[in-house]
Amino acid sequence: MTQQVNLGERLRAIREAKMAAELARDEARVRAAYEQSQRERASIRRFWYEYVSYVTTQIDQGKEPKGRKVPDVFVQKGCSLDGALHTNHDIWREMQAGAAEMGLELRLAHCHDGMGVNSWHELMVEPK
Repeated sequence: MTQQVNLGERLRAIREAKMAAELARDEARVRAAYEQSQRERASIRRFWYEYVSYVTTQIDQGKEPKGRKVPDVFVQKGCSLDGALHTNHDIWREMQAGAAEMGLELRLAHCHDGMGVNSWHELMVEPK
């Protein structure tokens, strides 16, 4: 004789399966957001290291370094990396500290084409 599972137990199993699926989706979403955040942080740091190399080379050659257009990750929802509300502002503080050790001061300038079509941000250095 087989024992039949009652409706309450079957409903409980359905709800548990649904909750487990929702939890798995949420975990995947959080993991994807974290991985994206890490890629953005790596992009900012890579840009910084490349810019430091460029600045060093220019100054060593007796030239004045120019500003460089920064990647889009430097600006989030209208807040640039130098703003305290940017999620990666801690990297900006690290960049400032590194620049200060080299006797430089960082500036993140908002630039535009003068015609209202294009705008961008450039990272520049000034002597401290």
